[in-house]
Amino acid sequence: MALHKPDLILLDVRIPKIDGWQLCRMMKSETRTRDIPVIMLTGCSQPIQEAYGMACGADAYLTKPWNARELMDLVRRLLGSSRA
Repeated sequence: MALHKPDLILLDVRIPKIDGWQLCRMMKSETRTRDIPVIMLTGCSQPIQEAYGMACGADAYLTKPWNARELMDLVRRLLGSSRA
């Protein structure tokens, strides 16, 4: 069990052992982690994949190659809304 709860999670879809969509669904279903903003940052760029990521609970979905300014704007927006 983690001692500290992260402020935000950047999550790829393709990770070892479990895919990012499944992990996102698990985190958003847990009381302890459901309020942590999740940005899916991935190479899975098909519209159906993005829709699925959002349906799994992602707060934002950004495809590679991503724009650093866009990522930072998303981080600021999500951190601001999660602290409000």
